[in-house]
Amino acid sequence: MTNLKILGKIKPATHKLNFDFVPEVHMTISATNITLKCTIEIQDSNIIVNCETSRWGNDVVPLVLNYVFDFVNAEIDLIIFSSGKAFSVHLDNIVWPDGTSQTFVIEAPNMSTLATACALSAQPDGGFRVEIKDIFNIVCTRPPLMLALRDLCAAIKFGNNTLANCGRAVEGMRKAMWGQDETNNAEERAAWEKLRNNLNITRTYVQSVTDASRQPRHGSSAYISPTAKEDALRKTWTIMDRLMIFYRDGEQKLPLSTYPEL
Repeated sequence: MTNLKILGKIKPATHKLNFDFVPEVHMTISATNITLKCTIEIQDSNIIVNCETSRWGNDVVPLVLNYVFDFVNAEIDLIIFSSGKAFSVHLDNIVWPDGTSQTFVIEAPNMSTLATACALSAQPDGGFRVEIKDIFNIVCTRPPLMLALRDLCAAIKFGNNTLANCGRAVEGMRKAMWGQDETNNAEERAAWEKLRNNLNITRTYVQSVTDASRQPRHGSSAYISPTAKEDALRKTWTIMDRLMIFYRDGEQKLPLSTYPEL
């Protein structure tokens, strides 16, 4: 067995959450041949998750983080459910099997190159700068787009909900393009067509995301491969980028010369 530790905090800090028991969670991810055991300690809102995995490799840590996030959130969700108070789980440090530690941000680094609507630039201090001034008002004045963006961003922040969030984000973008909730199936079909036509996106491209999200959105907890998650993320990220550019450039159909059909 390989041991690693995930550390974090519960926010906000106005309430110090303390648990008088240390739950132990066992999970077998048969598709990846991983057996995972986690113990979760929470004292003064500080999180310590000790993990044992049956094997080690480059694909193990992202899987462990997803499941650890889900496990800790399940514990905190019971507190939210019982108290009616909103708390958030923040995981930000990992202690590797050799004892060294590293702070981290949960991320999907391959997505940044797809977000051309907001200019991203590296800074000399190792940080980054994003130009969002032109896009911010566009998002805030269109509630369906704002909620779709939130769903999309949640797809990389919250455990194993990637496909469900991508599906909701795409449907939210459809409503944003239509301008309101559709009242019947004919309007919904017309809204999809308007979205695809203005953004130069085929039905197959969009439907691959909505089809992949169907089972998770309907409550399925079946294992989803990293490849399937990556594909849904890339496509949804691309659609969101094109939609933002559509609004930024005056709500004109995107030129095929610059945005070829996907």
